[in-house]
Amino acid sequence: MSAVLTVHAVLYAWIVLGASLFAFLPPARAFALVYVIGLLALPYPSFNSHNVPHGMIYFTYSVRLDEFTACNAAALVGTLLFHPRVLADYCFDWLDLSYVVILMGDFVTPVVNHLGAYDGASNVMGSLLRYLPLIFFAKVYIKSMADVMEVLRALIGGAFIYGLLGAVEWRLSPIFNYDLYGYYQHGFAALARWGHFRPVMMTKNALQYGFFMGAMTVSLAWLWWSKLFIKPLWGLLPAPVVFCGLALGLLCSMTVGAYFITIVGLLAYIVYRRVPRRWLMLVLPVLALAWMYGRYAQVIHTPWLVSVVHHISAKRSASLNYRFRAEDAYIGNAHQSMLLGLGGFARGFLSKKGGMPFFVDSFWLIISVNYGLIGLTARLVMWSVGIVAAWKLWPLVPRELRPLMVMVAILFGLMLVDCCVNANLDELFLILAFGMLSVAHRAIRTARQPIATPRPYAVRRVTAVATPG
Repeated sequence: MSAVLTVHAVLYAWIVLGASLFAFLPPARAFALVYVIGLLALPYPSFNSHNVPHGMIYFTYSVRLDEFTACNAAALVGTLLFHPRVLADYCFDWLDLSYVVILMGDFVTPVVNHLGAYDGASNVMGSLLRYLPLIFFAKVYIKSMADVMEVLRALIGGAFIYGLLGAVEWRLSPIFNYDLYGYYQHGFAALARWGHFRPVMMTKNALQYGFFMGAMTVSLAWLWWSKLFIKPLWGLLPAPVVFCGLALGLLCSMTVGAYFITIVGLLAYIVYRRVPRRWLMLVLPVLALAWMYGRYAQVIHTPWLVSVVHHISAKRSASLNYRFRAEDAYIGNAHQSMLLGLGGFARGFLSKKGGMPFFVDSFWLIISVNYGLIGLTARLVMWSVGIVAAWKLWPLVPRELRPLMVMVAILFGLMLVDCCVNANLDELFLILAFGMLSVAHRAIRTARQPIATPRPYAVRRVTAVATPG
């Protein structure tokens, strides 16, 4: 009972504390910190084996106060109290309609599968409460490249703390969420590896922690090596120290996927330095989409990949073989209703083959089964708006800022690659995606005026401007 009261008190307190940040911090920084601190420090919502909710205040399945809705409430209250005029700064972009298509699919899919309009309305309500405020506030608060850097520095700062604390969990076991909030958000048996423990902190699982650390390590490396991260973090820590903290957390994650996306991201920087072209933004997304199509159409077969991994690690190859066997079972389900999917949580996440239950991890396949190709396409578009925004901004920014454009595109490209085998999309990155889209839209709307380099982070002393309009 004391743990439940602690969770309730922390969630309500964050609404007040988060809203108060808008009173004394610049608006973009306050907005970024509300979500970064909230989503990294508040309890991750989950259900135990008896379907008992943890880490949230549960009203209905779609209406609940958890870490995400607490951040949304804090941003809404802070905006209404201290910066109500920014609400008029929203700028519509046609890519925003991708989220509208998601909502339509969430409602129609249960109806056509005879699950009822109530189930569809519940899906829509839950999605609106979770994503709409974040998307809206990202587009009204992120107006310039200086604001984008505020978001990146907040994410890197959070990752630095996670890296240090993750090393503690690596040594002792994933203790922080349990000690603070009284429950484990993921099965404990899956966290032991190589004589230690994979950190989780307050994320969904060890895979999400590993991807977050890998993505932030790549981001800092690009910014540091491109001389865009000059101002010390919090005015104290230079980039090399921060990089060591991120690398420590990444190494402690003991997650092969996190190591892989980090290596790919760093190699992408080397390629960019030799070939500084905009088309590099499209390489990873195209490869990810080709893999999804090949698996969905059953023209890509996986025994060869399992065989290659077996020469490196027999345990990893066994894990990969299980994943691919599960995917093969689910692909047949996805073909039953290709456009709108089968709907329903149990229909999408559980299949049987030879009497054995299979659970699939691949985000693209889970969505294909549940919401069909329409739902998958809309979600891939929504998660790719950062790539589109970086592509649009490329000709409008000074040359010294172009590595930042490519880095953002690489970050979301790595996310799409990870979606091929995992389902750990981190909503924190939606801030960056729709923030970049907001900057691109404003830049194009103002007669394609070049965007000045943010002054505190630039190589040269160029006048810092927030994009007009």
